[in-house]
Amino acid sequence: MNDNAQQLLDSLLAYEFTPAIGKPWSHVALFKEYVRRMAWWADAIGLGDNWLTANIPYVLELDEGLAPSPLQKLDAHLQKQQLYQPMPALIQAGLMYTMLADKNDIQKHNLDNPYDALIKLYTRGGHMRWNQRGFWEVSGAFGVGGIDIATYKRPTPFVAVDDEELDLIDKGDAEDSMPQL
Repeated sequence: MNDNAQQLLDSLLAYEFTPAIGKPWSHVALFKEYVRRMAWWADAIGLGDNWLTANIPYVLELDEGLAPSPLQKLDAHLQKQQLYQPMPALIQAGLMYTMLADKNDIQKHNLDNPYDALIKLYTRGGHMRWNQRGFWEVSGAFGVGGIDIATYKRPTPFVAVDDEELDLIDKGDAEDSMPQL
């Protein structure tokens, strides 16, 4: 396993999920950035209807040679966390992606790791899930119905996956307005 994957695994195993209050703006920004990155990947590798929750290494058939131990450790840890699907599966996909980031089938697309934004959402106490009422829910408060690739496939990021910038988003003038999905 490469150093980046080991660092990611170690940090995920050390993290105990606690839903954050007071970070809705950064959570929505991270969700949007995750969707933006997945839209690019969906277009590049021809993902179908479930593109937003795709496991890119699995779709690219790169998962066969992966060592199962790190994934099993992460799975056991995530089962103890208070998370709704698809978060645990996507965090696993993020570790897989990081383990395989040096593979030609990933590098040739020259696209950002989409799971970085999702993992940052998770480690900031946020989550996403498909609500039974038919919309994506971000951190239990904000939702959006159907998400199409064309709307989110834009070249500029919605937000940097950086704690300092994300903290500024949450502390800014956001008290006067709700985040827009």
